Amino acid sequence: GTNIGYDEDVSDEVSAEGVTQNEYPAGGTMMVLALIPDGLTGVFEFYICPPEPELGDQQEECLVKVPLMLGDRSGTQFDLSNVEKTDKYEIPIWLPEDLPSDNYTLMLRVVVTECDDDYSGETCVLRDDSFCTDV
Repeated sequence: GTNIGYDEDVSDEVSAEGVTQNEYPAGGTMMVLALIPDGLTGVFEFYICPPEPELGDQQEECLVKVPLMLGDRSGTQFDLSNVEKTDKYEIPIWLPEDLPSDNYTLMLRVVVTECDDDYSGETCVLRDDSFCTDV
């Protein structure tokens, strides 16, 4: 599977830990392991970004994003408030049968609400981070 993590010791950005290259068949399911600090609330969204040959090795952003459904086809957002709180989430993602190519980029968008320890809601900040990895 693909591991995507949140490394709070290094930065406040989403980062990858141990990303491995595997083959994921079109029409199949990919398991994504997302690591984030315990207690954050928000949603994960997943996108496939087809290769952009004109950019070559300079491809750093997903300019064309195709939203991916969750493995159970319930939608495109994995809502952290609907699952047991932990710092590790295994999320099945369904890959459409008409994938644009064999090589593509997986983009994880994380929208979380971070609150200070008082949890009053007055000191909460909305963060929107994205991370891309080739699969």
